[in-house]
Amino acid sequence: MTSKSDSIVTYDDGRIVITATDIRTPKIYYPIIETSGRVRRDGLWFALSYTVICGVALTIYHDLFHRQEIAVLAISMVIALISGSSLSALQLDARGFPPMMIFGSTRRVRKIFQAISHARSHTAIAGNRPCLSDEIQTTE
Repeated sequence: MTSKSDSIVTYDDGRIVITATDIRTPKIYYPIIETSGRVRRDGLWFALSYTVICGVALTIYHDLFHRQEIAVLAISMVIALISGSSLSALQLDARGFPPMMIFGSTRRVRKIFQAISHARSHTAIAGNRPCLSDEIQTTE
């Protein structure tokens, strides 16, 4: 039998449900006490490196490119930066469960991450387990 605090849903987007006790995905559920999460911004790092490489190439070899090629490179750099900054991944790890990556918009991933942090902090306050700040982390 579940208590009233166990049934409180802190996040629900139709695919992922986060309650005070667990994280439910379409394939598996993770107990909130054992779960750690990390926001990954790999797309942003890829976009930044792509933009730097293209910018250096344009700076060095600008006299060898046609105007259309310069325009295509500039547009591709802008598209890479926009898409890289708007997409993120959330990596979930729990002892005894397979790791999982949740890909989506940065806004959605941050909401899920905040819901997990909120649920873990309330679980720690309830006395189920101390909440360690380095278990829930974000990397930019």
